[in-house]
Amino acid sequence: MVDAMPQTHILQRRDRAMVAFAFISGFRAATLTALRFKHPDLDRLSVLQDARDVPAKKGKTYRAKWFPRTERFQEVFLNWVRELKDFGFRPQDALFPDGRSLHTRAPAVAPVAPLASSKPLQNAFAKASAVIDSRARPTISAYPC
Repeated sequence: MVDAMPQTHILQRRDRAMVAFAFISGFRAATLTALRFKHPDLDRLSVLQDARDVPAKKGKTYRAKWFPRTERFQEVFLNWVRELKDFGFRPQDALFPDGRSLHTRAPAVAPVAPLASSKPLQNAFAKASAVIDSRARPTISAYPC
């Protein structure tokens, strides 16, 4: 599904990364879209859900390990992280910012705010699903009994 999503434009790559990270982390939409660049730990393959920074279920802070067998999703996500690093994103910046913030950043500017809602993530999943739905599906009669 993620491999079939377009990736020409930076917003398309952000959408791919959000969908991929949803599978990696298992986080709820509101938490995932509120993450900052500092929350994923790329060395430990984990992500910190810090209740001080993101909406957390029951207000709890915890570290979640990435799901196993998500290597292809991880590749998409890590490419996104590299792209943000190239733009000069810092720990307090949003991990999945809106399109207006996706450009090279000056060192002394205020942090990039997280998305205002989970609507971009919902749209990304809708786009990913549409790609799958647009492909021809075999009919039941195509399967041997």
